[in-house]
Amino acid sequence: MKQRLFGLLCLLVSGGLFAYNWMQLLDGKSFSLLLCAATPIFILVSLGVIIYPALLYAHLSPDRRLRRVMLALVITGGLLGLLNFYLMARFAEPPPKTLDKIPPMPGESARPQVNAANNNAKSR
Repeated sequence: MKQRLFGLLCLLVSGGLFAYNWMQLLDGKSFSLLLCAATPIFILVSLGVIIYPALLYAHLSPDRRLRRVMLALVITGGLLGLLNFYLMARFAEPPPKTLDKIPPMPGESARPQVNAANNNAKSR
């Protein structure tokens, strides 16, 4: 029962972080790449722990079937993370282009114009 409660807690936290990342993207037009990639993995693994609590200790178990199930969950979560990144990147605004203009060459720069009144004042 403790393992299932832990899985439920992890599911709530990772689901909340997933939703927070999407809300941050939709409100502020930016998102966290780490949350984008990791939260689908955590959601799938925590669902697996809720359904089959022995998955929580799969890395310690000598049972190969249990390890394969955990590896399949992690790989599937990684693929869902890639899909999530693709969808989030389509909603995000492209970064501003700071080098739109070509800077002037040294001989092409506009020199400040000095009017005749300033020239006469300087020469005196």
